[in-house]
Amino acid sequence: MRHADDAATDRHFARRVVAQALATGATHAQVAVTCTDKREALIGIGRGVSLRSTLGHDSHVSVIAGGRLGRARLSGTQDAQVAAAIQDALAGAAASKHATRLSFAEGTGEHFSIYGDADADNESLVAKLLEYKRDIAATYPAIVAREAQHAFCRARRSFFNSNGLEQQETRGIYSFSTLFAAQGGRATTNFSSYGICATAPFPSIIDQGDQHRRYADSVRSLQSARLDKTFLGTIIIAPEALSFVMEPLLRDISVSLGGDHWLKRPAGDRLVADSMLSMHNGPHGPALARGRNFDGYGVATRNIDIITDGMLTSPLVDFLAASNHGLEQNYGAPAIVVRPGRRPLCKMIEDVQQGIIFSQFAGATSHDMMFSGAVSGAFRIVDGRISTPVEHVMISGDMRDLLRNINNISSETVNSGGAILPFVAAGGVTIGG
Repeated sequence: MRHADDAATDRHFARRVVAQALATGATHAQVAVTCTDKREALIGIGRGVSLRSTLGHDSHVSVIAGGRLGRARLSGTQDAQVAAAIQDALAGAAASKHATRLSFAEGTGEHFSIYGDADADNESLVAKLLEYKRDIAATYPAIVAREAQHAFCRARRSFFNSNGLEQQETRGIYSFSTLFAAQGGRATTNFSSYGICATAPFPSIIDQGDQHRRYADSVRSLQSARLDKTFLGTIIIAPEALSFVMEPLLRDISVSLGGDHWLKRPAGDRLVADSMLSMHNGPHGPALARGRNFDGYGVATRNIDIITDGMLTSPLVDFLAASNHGLEQNYGAPAIVVRPGRRPLCKMIEDVQQGIIFSQFAGATSHDMMFSGAVSGAFRIVDGRISTPVEHVMISGDMRDLLRNINNISSETVNSGGAILPFVAAGGVTIGG
């Protein structure tokens, strides 16, 4: 692993780039540097475990010139690369729209933060992955993995801007990811993905997160059928698919740089979901492995309540929106935690007359919050029981209505390392083949 004193080298490099950007014509400049040292054990179909190590260095330069913002990526540290990135950022600024209040963050940096292990043992990474391979073969013999990866990455993020704001944090993260399918006779399911990470080593890979349910569901899906009708019903969304709701919701309750959608709403108009839903953003600190102690503008992140009992606490305001509208910033990096409910998943299923439960969604939600897409890892629910696995299932509806029609949230949650989410059930969704 890279030595700790390289952190000072990163800070020196960021200061050098900012100084050069100012000398080249920028009014303000900032640089975000990410250095990664990753080692990963990998395994594929019919192959043993291989081990590889990679070093990464990636920077992003942002400049303000003439009241306009420009950005560029910088993948190296050589003078010519720095000069080219600065010119690209200035060219981007020249082509962008003028903003009256545009500036970069001010203040002094916090103490530099370090989370997780400083290093990982190669033999342990390999041994854990081989153990996983044996566990899969013994417990789910019908599961085949196109690939599986067990990795440790030490990532250091450094930030500096022309106002003297400096930040740095380092996170050591263990991760596991796999692409798998079930195979039996002539039947094969589509490949599905699963990933999870943590700041501590995994005691047993296969027991992390919700893998057992996903593998068992994949095996059962070998006997899948098509839906024979289209109907209005209840969907139960697994934690790994809940981003299909969370991402458009966060977009819908955010104040944008150029728009003031939420600012024009009546002060008391804050009902965005059923009273069952409460969620907060928790990027700051060690609770989530992929958290962030500062955002892309060097501003320290905050752990805040977003929705309490269905009511929006406050619209989300990031750095640029705060600057443009003269508001207080409260949002910088997403790390969503949804409060668990009181009923276990098995009881939630018993409450459904007709509907589906699914683990993956592939589709889109428009800016007016209408959604449509295909789900996979899906099972039909009839009269409170899971009946058959189903394939080629489409769902559609109004996302705002879906949020207000939430009727159950599970007591179980899954911490993926980037979010902590339960199962969520909502009615009134169009379900069809």
